[in-house]
Amino acid sequence: MCRNLIAVVVLAATTFVAKVPSSQPALAPAGLSIRVAVPERGTVSVGDGHPALNVVIENTSATPQGVIDEWNSWGYFNLTLEYTFPNGVRKSIVKKNDFAWTKNNLTFTTLQPGQCLVRDVFFDPKIWSGLPEVTKDTVVSVTASLKQEENGANIWHGSVQSAPVQVTVRAKY
Repeated sequence: MCRNLIAVVVLAATTFVAKVPSSQPALAPAGLSIRVAVPERGTVSVGDGHPALNVVIENTSATPQGVIDEWNSWGYFNLTLEYTFPNGVRKSIVKKNDFAWTKNNLTFTTLQPGQCLVRDVFFDPKIWSGLPEVTKDTVVSVTASLKQEENGANIWHGSVQSAPVQVTVRAKY
């Protein structure tokens, strides 16, 4: 009887402590968030050999989250972009071209709570299909999406999408 009473008191105290508000801000339960960093001068170029955009993947949970590395087939295709012209015309998803894999292992980077991973996105038609083709400098809205399938590894799985960011795509002169 005494053991049961002690167990009830300990359980009640644990429940009460768990409900006490923390001075730390709560982390989002989704696990990861994604955003597109605004490039310098808000301008990107297609095929100039420089990163056009940086996509920031952040662990917003209270636990470590695995993000599949981009060098292997599991991670190579998990980031996509979408752009919208000023007239509201939405272009199809910009995705990476198929690739012949000579070496392929599932590896991932573990992000601790609050840590970020930055992916450079080169607007190179050899890598990406569906890039904006413009004849003059054009403002577009870019959204990034990250999707990782459950595959038994200790990684985050699901999909997240960034808020849109406006950038000017420079025409080739």
